[in-house]
Amino acid sequence: MPTIPPMPKLPLGFLGPQAKFKTFKLDIFSHTNSIIRLFNGNQVTIRIGYTYPTLMDFELQNADTGRDGSKYVYKEIDEDEQVVKFNITLPRKGSWKFMIFAQPVHDEAGGSGLENVYNYLLLCARISKKAKPYPRQSKEWREGFALRSPTDIGPDKAGTEVSFSLTIPNASGVSVVIDQEWTELERMSSQSNEWSGKVFLHKRYFGYGEKVSVNVRFQENCPSYATVLEYTI
Repeated sequence: MPTIPPMPKLPLGFLGPQAKFKTFKLDIFSHTNSIIRLFNGNQVTIRIGYTYPTLMDFELQNADTGRDGSKYVYKEIDEDEQVVKFNITLPRKGSWKFMIFAQPVHDEAGGSGLENVYNYLLLCARISKKAKPYPRQSKEWREGFALRSPTDIGPDKAGTEVSFSLTIPNASGVSVVIDQEWTELERMSSQSNEWSGKVFLHKRYFGYGEKVSVNVRFQENCPSYATVLEYTI
């Protein structure tokens, strides 16, 4: 059996629920032990339940080097079950800190921002699947949003046309932006929440950390767009 990495040094009280976890009426739907030992692979899904609409964000960080690995986490929101799923594929063996942040939607206007509510330690002994970076989801990525494609934009997409397909409720416009070039996606029908379109990604975009963002306008005739997804290519 693969050897689990040793426990790193962590601040007292770092692991488990933090001060606002119960205040925000959150619950653990998957891993009640804040130390998750991964003997046979580098993938895990952590499920956090909520009582009322809640914004959630996260950070994944190597406990030994401080290296950020948040791009290897994909967040899904299940409205029916009232649960947020964090799908994690660790990029390498070792010890990883996974930190969850939250803020009730009704506190968004006057609150102090997202608060750290729960922390895990992931101890990975073996890599079973190569990690590919997911697009980074902003706090504007909310209930009912869904991404079908693309889940990643790798070097194989250079010089090709890439299909974007998303569900974005209550949007009046959705665009893909790269190097200040905007491509508007099309709504499938006048009452649909489905948006899709194709974007050509020039080879010159790749290899320099260029960003590809999905931006959403929520009010008709409003010039303001919110970034909901961001790919790094």
